[in-house]
Amino acid sequence: VAEPSGPHVIHVASDHHNRVISIALDSDLDPTTVNGAVSVSDASGHNLPISVSYLASTRTMTVTLLSDPSGAVTISLATSLRDIAGQALTQPYTLSVG
Repeated sequence: VAEPSGPHVIHVASDHHNRVISIALDSDLDPTTVNGAVSVSDASGHNLPISVSYLASTRTMTVTLLSDPSGAVTISLATSLRDIAGQALTQPYTLSVG
């Protein structure tokens, strides 16, 4: 069975104390698609303010929460996230952290 094309999440690490979530992917991303593809919500489903950066040399997105959530948060990546070949994330990705 062939693996679907497009970027895949390979590792997620969170530092709840510093409100930072790092997401490593297996593909070089189109940096123009990164910010619009990432969202973080609290346990009530409210979107939280975030800052997102992408470091191409490590294929890592760093998501910084700009407010202090109470409890776990859910990070979501939309299918608008694309690699440099224009291939999209094959399905939305969500993960609860914290």
